[in-house]
Amino acid sequence: MNRRKRTGGFTLLEVTVALTVMGVAMLGALMGMTAATKNVGEGQLRQYAAALAESYAQGVLLKDRRLIAQAAVDLTTSPDLEAIGAAPWKIDPQGLFEVHEDGVVTPVNLQAASCADAAIPAGTFCRETVVLNGVPFTGANAVSGIGRTVWVRVSRAGDPAHRAVVQREVVVQ
Repeated sequence: MNRRKRTGGFTLLEVTVALTVMGVAMLGALMGMTAATKNVGEGQLRQYAAALAESYAQGVLLKDRRLIAQAAVDLTTSPDLEAIGAAPWKIDPQGLFEVHEDGVVTPVNLQAASCADAAIPAGTFCRETVVLNGVPFTGANAVSGIGRTVWVRVSRAGDPAHRAVVQREVVVQ
């Protein structure tokens, strides 16, 4: 039997295994890049939501402060621990909007009872507010009688409550 001498190079099996390993590695890298891109987009949307919450809170503070005092309620727990759409949070009448990836904000014309309303399309942002008596230090520990705290929460329909952006502004009277 005549056998050829192996003079170098790779067999077909070795090349196939090497290409398979490289393919799996490239697929993993592609999936990682896709996840990173999605996370960057989510972070940008959260920044837009935070900016909208802050600007709305500032707008509330610029209004007649007597209206803030009339809207204030007493609460023994921190409102950011309450579920989306639960009392004492109230949905803002113009509080439904979409934030596009380029930062453009468009209102959503829909009447909703709360930010937990099932009629709100997934991905739509919802803004709700509550005004509390007292000035909070941490959590629910508040100093009452010297002011009010305006809380604004922006959440996205379909997201868990811990992903909501909460902004609070203190009004000392």
